[in-house]
Amino acid sequence: LKFGVPYAFRFRDGVVSSPVGHFRLPPPGGDALASLRYAIFSCSSWQWGSFAAYAHAAEQKLDFWVHLGDYIYESGWEAM
Repeated sequence: LKFGVPYAFRFRDGVVSSPVGHFRLPPPGGDALASLRYAIFSCSSWQWGSFAAYAHAAEQKLDFWVHLGDYIYESGWEAM
């Protein structure tokens, strides 16, 4: 993968596919950054609210996003 190049990805499970996502890698360490746009997400409990941050981030021209995990890993799907 090369920095600055737009890449596309999608997830597939059987016959079901996610929408296409996009990302770009930043330049190597030590190189100057003209800009860097990113989003960071963390624990989301879907049954407790609407998460407009995801929709808003999807509308942005982000270089990348990082998801730090989710509470589901702590208590399991059955707890939902």
